[in-house]
Amino acid sequence: MEVNLPKKLYYTLAEAGNFLRVKPHVLRYWDREFKVKQRRKNKKQFQKYHRDDLKKFLEIKSCLYEKLYSVAGAKKKLAEKKRKAVDKDADYRGLLRRVKRGLRLIEAIVK
Repeated sequence: MEVNLPKKLYYTLAEAGNFLRVKPHVLRYWDREFKVKQRRKNKKQFQKYHRDDLKKFLEIKSCLYEKLYSVAGAKKKLAEKKRKAVDKDADYRGLLRRVKRGLRLIEAIVK
């Protein structure tokens, strides 16, 4: 999902709400329900969100408002998507191990 996020690293709750076009209490609820872990607080204890958090909020918003999933359904869908990404990474790691093993065999033959 390509999105033109403003050129900042961290966003206040109000800035994130304005960008996502939802009220701050909605973001707080999503943060609590979907466990958006990158939330930061500055010295004055204001909530700060990272760019990656906004991307996750956009996915949540899409599931809830566009695809019309329930909160439980959106959680399930996002967990499934995350699991697929982890599986894909594992496939690449296995491939890299096989390539590394092959290169070591070639190195042994060349020596």
